[in-house]
Amino acid sequence: MAAARAGAGERDRVTRLPRGRLAGLIAKLRSFHLEPEAPPVRGPYHLLLWEQVGYLADQPRRFAAYLELEERVGLTPRQILEASDASLRAVARKGGGIAVAQRASRLRAVADRVLLCGSHPILGLDTNALRVLQRLGYACADAPWARRTETRKPRRRRNCRGRSPR
Repeated sequence: MAAARAGAGERDRVTRLPRGRLAGLIAKLRSFHLEPEAPPVRGPYHLLLWEQVGYLADQPRRFAAYLELEERVGLTPRQILEASDASLRAVARKGGGIAVAQRASRLRAVADRVLLCGSHPILGLDTNALRVLQRLGYACADAPWARRTETRKPRRRRNCRGRSPR
């Protein structure tokens, strides 16, 4: 056990870079690549829409597709859910030809998830995040919002009633 811990410590020392060297590498990367452009939209809901309208598209093409979504369909979750599949596909096609139908359905899924969260444009936590919060002590397991709904049918137990089970 002690040998295993010693081996882990040596491995950590090998993979970690000294702070000065790491800061120098990051500075070189920043000077070469420059800072990435921030998207023109704010908030988690609009950022997800921004990502789905233009998959692997450059900024001008993605911006054009986002404006098309805003003008043709609208940006509210209800407007996106009520839009036709053809109009969502046309918006997604304007943002690039890769996985147009999937991106159109993802736009609808993003809007649906926001509506499930209530009236505020925030995203709900998935069950993994809730489980982590419970383990860290930030959430009670018996809180109504922390309960997981079971979607599969419970397994039937088979009781052994005879003297010799099979």
